[in-house]
Amino acid sequence: MDAYKMKKIFLLLFIGMCCLTLVHAEESGGDLIGKVSDCISLPQECASCSYVNLTTVVYPDMTTISIQAGMTKVGSSYNRTFCNTTQLGSYSYCTLQDVDGVDTSVCKDFQITPNGEVISTGKVIFYVVGLLILLIFFLISLLGLFQTKDYKGKFALYWVGHLSFVAITFICWDMAVDFLTDSNFIEGMFKVLFYFSVIAIFPVMIFSIAGMVIYLSTLKEVQRLIDKGMPEAEAYRRQGRKFK
Repeated sequence: MDAYKMKKIFLLLFIGMCCLTLVHAEESGGDLIGKVSDCISLPQECASCSYVNLTTVVYPDMTTISIQAGMTKVGSSYNRTFCNTTQLGSYSYCTLQDVDGVDTSVCKDFQITPNGEVISTGKVIFYVVGLLILLIFFLISLLGLFQTKDYKGKFALYWVGHLSFVAITFICWDMAVDFLTDSNFIEGMFKVLFYFSVIAIFPVMIFSIAGMVIYLSTLKEVQRLIDKGMPEAEAYRRQGRKFK
């Protein structure tokens, strides 16, 4: 791979990272969102009300439960904690209050997600662009390992590939948590791969350092034989096993 192509690749990666930063800055709307199996506070604003009651909650599967419980007042705001959030999806809750002395029913929606966050378009693009950039780094390092003969280049490319793989497995694990809510196997698989690749950093680092030491000592021995007058090809041949 020539220098011109490498410059184009890194330029594209730089542009992609800039776009990734801009996309990540996008914020989701002000929808009420809670985490599955966690309690969520259901608010209602009414400055002229003397009472507000939480009457019903409708689940994502359209099951309706009757609550008929008063909401706690703080200033002009009322709220009630709701904890039965085992289903993922869109809920709605209705309240009954006396707005200016007139009984009025108001219904609002809230979302329950795996992590308490909404899966916005910006977040999806953030995942996809980030994963694409990391995959490009990983593939470049993998191809470079087979094409580069310099040990320093191989060492650098290996670690770029290894760290890229760590980041890839982490993103895939996070995506499985957000998108594949019913696929515990896939989530668990990427979780194991992430931890395995992180733990593998330490023994591989030791082996890499040991390999560099052996490689340098082999080169030193080859140079010593050449200085004694031995042909270069013969010197490398004699040290072939250590080379490997």
